[in-house]
Amino acid sequence: MDTIRILIIKEWKERARVIVTTSPIEYSRNLGAKTPLLYRPVIAPAETPCVVLWSKDETSEKKYGKQYNSMVLHVEGIDFFLNREPLEVGEEILGDLIKCYSSPEWNRRTGSPPKNDYIESISYIKGGVYPISDGDKTVGAYADFIVTYYTKVGNPYEQ
Repeated sequence: MDTIRILIIKEWKERARVIVTTSPIEYSRNLGAKTPLLYRPVIAPAETPCVVLWSKDETSEKKYGKQYNSMVLHVEGIDFFLNREPLEVGEEILGDLIKCYSSPEWNRRTGSPPKNDYIESISYIKGGVYPISDGDKTVGAYADFIVTYYTKVGNPYEQ
């Protein structure tokens, strides 16, 4: 049985797959072309381009008979920069991450049939491009989001 928190992480992992240049949402990079990764501090060149998801600290408060939780989801994108300026590619990656996870189309959670809506709200809070070193062939960027959701008091498996 999955907690609401892990269901949200799985939903975010699946969402990463839309970050491809052929998407109707119009992305700059093909970060979603390969299986998104979870908690991976070291990425092999064969695994790029890619998205890596990290769930971070969570705060929680009890109100209105529910447990309101806010967790930080840290999303990284990594891609080759080839003959381009690494900063330009890094900024494209950052833009794609922000667009993917904070677009109003996704936040509405529409579909047929509609998905379970575990998420109360999503807020982009910070991001940036990682510095590179001489000899690097890839560049990465990150975006942090606060994801707010609620559960039953004392039961992280149910809303």
